[in-house]
Amino acid sequence: MYLTIVLIVLAISTAGGIFAYFTRRPKPRKNTDSLYTDALNAMVRGDSDGAMRLLRDVVKQDTDHLDAYLQLGDLLREEGNPKQAIKVHHSLTVRPGLSENLRMHIHKSLAQDYMTVNEPGQARKEAEMILNIDKKDVWATEFLLYLAEQNQNWGRAAQLVKALEKMKNEADITRLSRFKVYEGMEKFESDDRVGAEGCFQKAV
Repeated sequence: MYLTIVLIVLAISTAGGIFAYFTRRPKPRKNTDSLYTDALNAMVRGDSDGAMRLLRDVVKQDTDHLDAYLQLGDLLREEGNPKQAIKVHHSLTVRPGLSENLRMHIHKSLAQDYMTVNEPGQARKEAEMILNIDKKDVWATEFLLYLAEQNQNWGRAAQLVKALEKMKNEADITRLSRFKVYEGMEKFESDDRVGAEGCFQKAV
C-alpha cells in the first residue's frame, strides 16, 4: 500500500514537471531567414512599418545578417531618416570578409543616402568606389553622369557617355554631341579656340 502511494506521488510529480516545462518554456524564436523573407514581403506590399519592425528583429537576433542591415538602412532613408541610414550603412563598410557584390550594394546605398542629405561630393566618392570594384557597373556610371550634368562638367559627362556606350553596346550620339557642344562653348568663352574647335568637330 505504501509503495503504491509513493508511485502515485512520483507519477503526479513527474506529470506536473512535464506540464510545467511545456507550458512555461519560451516559444522558440522564428528563424531569422524566415523573418527576413517576411520583411521583404512587407516591403513589396508597401508596409514599411511592418518591414522595419521585422528587420529590427532580424538584426537583433543575428548581428551578422548584413542583408537585413542593408535593407533596414534603405528603409530608414526612404522613411525620412537619411542620417541614421548613413550610420547603418557606414557601419557595414568595416565588416570583415565582405563579398564584392555586397560592398558594391553598400556603396550604392551610401551614394543614395548622401544625395538625400544634399552631399553630392560624398555621393560621387561612393559611386567611384563601385567603379573601383567593377569598372563596368552601369548604375554607378549613370549616377556619375547625372552628377556631371548637374555640375555642368561637360568634358566628364562626355567621357561617361562613351563609357556607357561600350557597356551597353549601343550608341548615344545625340547626348554625346550635346555635351561636346557645351564643352566647346566653355572652351570658346575661356579663349581656348583650338580646344573649342576640336569639341565642335567631335560634335558633328
